[in-house]
Amino acid sequence: MAAFPPSEVLAELTATEPPKGFRVTASRDGYPELTYKTTGMVAVAVFFAVWLTGWTTGCVLMSHQMLFTGQPFRFSQLLLLIIFWGAEFAVIGTVLWLFCSETMITFYPDRLLVERTLHKYQKRWEMARKDIEGVWQIKDGGEGRDSFPSWGLIVAAKSTEIKLLFRQKFEKSAWLGPIVARWAGVEYQASGPR
Repeated sequence: MAAFPPSEVLAELTATEPPKGFRVTASRDGYPELTYKTTGMVAVAVFFAVWLTGWTTGCVLMSHQMLFTGQPFRFSQLLLLIIFWGAEFAVIGTVLWLFCSETMITFYPDRLLVERTLHKYQKRWEMARKDIEGVWQIKDGGEGRDSFPSWGLIVAAKSTEIKLLFRQKFEKSAWLGPIVARWAGVEYQASGPR
C-alpha cells in the first residue's frame, strides 16, 4: 500500500466530522495536526469519583486518628499512612492524565510525532514513517472483571509501539486508525466484533 502525503491526510481528516474530542488543525510548520482530549467515559469518571471519595475519607480519618487523638502510634502505622496517601496521589495523577491531558498527533512527511501534555508535564514519541509496520485497533477493556468496554489504537514499528488512543469508545479508534494507516502506507487491522 502506498503512503500518501500530509496534504492528503488533512483532506482525509476533514472529509468527515471527527468524533467528539478531536480537533483538526495545522502545526506551526503547516502540517496536519490532530488534537485530542478525552471525552465521554462517564462510567469510568463516576467510578473514579466514588472510589476517590471513599479513599480520601479513609485517609483523612486515619490521619486524624494517628495525629490528633493523642494516642501513641507505631512506625508501622505511619508507614501504612504514607502508603495510603501515596496511593491517593498516584490515582489522582492517573485520573488527571487520563481526563485532562491533551494529545497532539502531527503528520510530518517523514515521521509521526505524538505529544501528550498535562499542564507543564509532557511525554513525546516520534516514529519514522518508513519504520511503521502496522496500525492496530485493540480491545483494551471490558473483558473479565473490567466492566467498561473500550478500544485503543496502536502504531507499531520495528522496535517500538505508540499507543495513540487507549480506553476509548470504538468509534474513535475506528475513525483514526485507517487514516494513520493510509498516511504510513501500511495495512490497518481492525479489532474483532464489538
